[in-house]
Amino acid sequence: MRVRCWSRPLLRAFQPAGRWKSMPSDGPDERSAASLDKDLGAVSVHATQVPQASFPMRGPWAVQLVALLVLVVVSAWWAITRAEEPSSGRSTGESVIQQFPVSERESVDDFAGELLNGSKFESSALDGQVAVYNVWGSWCAPCRQEAPALVRTARETAGRVRFVGINVRDSEGAARAFERRQRVPYESLRSEDSDEALLAFGSALGVAVPTTVVVDRDGRIAARIVGPTTYVTLRELVEAVLAERSADPTAASQTLR
Repeated sequence: MRVRCWSRPLLRAFQPAGRWKSMPSDGPDERSAASLDKDLGAVSVHATQVPQASFPMRGPWAVQLVALLVLVVVSAWWAITRAEEPSSGRSTGESVIQQFPVSERESVDDFAGELLNGSKFESSALDGQVAVYNVWGSWCAPCRQEAPALVRTARETAGRVRFVGINVRDSEGAARAFERRQRVPYESLRSEDSDEALLAFGSALGVAVPTTVVVDRDGRIAARIVGPTTYVTLRELVEAVLAERSADPTAASQTLR
């Protein structure tokens, strides 16, 4: 069977410039079916090797694509950070303030130690009371910055809230001088006994100094301030916990001795 050689124009259309030479022919106008099949197979092979044209990202559509990608990345980051934050958290620029719903509060383990005045302290003595624990050091500039807020709140809530300091990485002499200078009305655990106290709070008390924690009447962490606090912030957090009812109706108020 003989067919007309209609394939030559087709082959030339697919031939890359300078890639092939003229293909041999059986005759001026006709070729065998077997030869035609072979040539068409060659067309398929060479067609897959045709260099792809490159299209540089230019024009308004490219700008829109980049903007879309940036929006997707920012949205993903925002969603992740929101998922990791507590349901009620905010930042003041210097500090991170967190309030924990009752269902998400973690209990503080019991701990004991010696205070800077030489007396003994046991955290269980504060069961049934709202307590504020402040991690500080005399070498810490933000601690000096927040001291007036702690002193004022402690004085105004005396009898309703117990304040306890946790002194860290400090000498006893420097710590006591700090308390006298700032006129701190409550006692602090000495630095040598601070490790046990920090472990009792779990992840609530990390390496950041200062950090302030508000504990509810049931011994659970209700709020945390990482960084220096202010009077308004601390008073607001304390009053919110004071307004809550204890889950243990038999809890009795005790005093720190």
